[in-house]
Amino acid sequence: MQTPVILIPGVMGSRLHLTEELRWDPDSDLNMWAWRRADLPTKRRHLSVTETPATVFDDLGHQAALEASTDEESLIRSRGWAGLAWGFYGPGLRELQRRLNPDGTGVGSFEPFPVYAFGYDFRTSNLASAHQLVEFVDITRAATSAAKVILVTHSMGGLVARAACTWDPTFIDKVDRVIHVGQPADGCPTFYRRFLTGVVPKYDDHAPLTEIETWLQEHVLAHIIGTTPQEFATLMSVLPGPMQLLPSTRFVSQLSAPWLADESGNDLGGLRVYETYRRTDEFGIMESVADTDVQSALERQLRDAEQFHAKIGGFCHPSTFCIYGTGIATDRTTRPGRRAQLAPRSLTGDGTVDESCANGVTFDDRNSIKRTKSISGVDHSKMLLDHAVITEIHSAVTTFAE
Repeated sequence: MQTPVILIPGVMGSRLHLTEELRWDPDSDLNMWAWRRADLPTKRRHLSVTETPATVFDDLGHQAALEASTDEESLIRSRGWAGLAWGFYGPGLRELQRRLNPDGTGVGSFEPFPVYAFGYDFRTSNLASAHQLVEFVDITRAATSAAKVILVTHSMGGLVARAACTWDPTFIDKVDRVIHVGQPADGCPTFYRRFLTGVVPKYDDHAPLTEIETWLQEHVLAHIIGTTPQEFATLMSVLPGPMQLLPSTRFVSQLSAPWLADESGNDLGGLRVYETYRRTDEFGIMESVADTDVQSALERQLRDAEQFHAKIGGFCHPSTFCIYGTGIATDRTTRPGRRAQLAPRSLTGDGTVDESCANGVTFDDRNSIKRTKSISGVDHSKMLLDHAVITEIHSAVTTFAE
């Protein structure tokens, strides 16, 4: 009996065909530089779910084509691997496939855990992506005659998996276990902070200059999604999925002080957090935006995010594993203001997601958490490239879940 393992990537981790002018393909340096050069209205139009439909790529990207063997090319196409950014997920997919199926994939070999990938339109609501995940799981089960699958999620992919379980209760019985890697379970202060500061390259980039290729990727991405509050808010106004990364009412920093407070120490998070997001002062996510159309779009996305957060709440699959990063400076609290007032960060996360929202402590049913494991010093975007992380995933897949 086979048990397929399905990897669900994080935000911006899928390759999307949008238009011939601009595609979302992190594996193509030329394509990403085209995004870097595009003006704000052009980027917003192409990222807009309502203005520009998207399909997930099913052909090999440039990087995968360079690295894949002839035998692997068929695997990449037939199992959805082509839909994921190879630079972030390809090596991890290959290593998982090899380690979980030591007999190989050739004729006559048996694969106990064939590895698949679910690429999705990360721009849309995570609930919409959850609907597609349910269909993908049914198709995969039928193709392999499997009773259940195992889901491995990275970052926002964890929200997609949890949303699928809450949207379709029968889906839970089709999933043996869920392994979350770096999941912002209740949102991410880093995402909120960028509404106040934009993406600050010297603050948000984690790769040293010695890793020039990675540094350039981070630097280019920062300029694509906005290095000012106005640019960042304008683009997020057309992205329902990423907007659901805002910290919800459930987010707790695990500190004695609130994660979001005014100068007097008054807690502005918790049950007041959506009210805070709508403020017109330096705490509000619309404070930098003068365009009324963008303001209206942000309000719609915020309303949808609030409903989405309420929908998934503190739910997790009855057999859940959590792998998360520590040891890298990460936003844990947020202060109002601009660049000069960036809050001090703590070494309690992976550079993007703090351990307090990735270690499963806020889930309603703690008995559902079968294992948690911290990995020190691994950047959020590189978690599926790290050998220690892959080893923990392998262990979680092959360990009997009580």
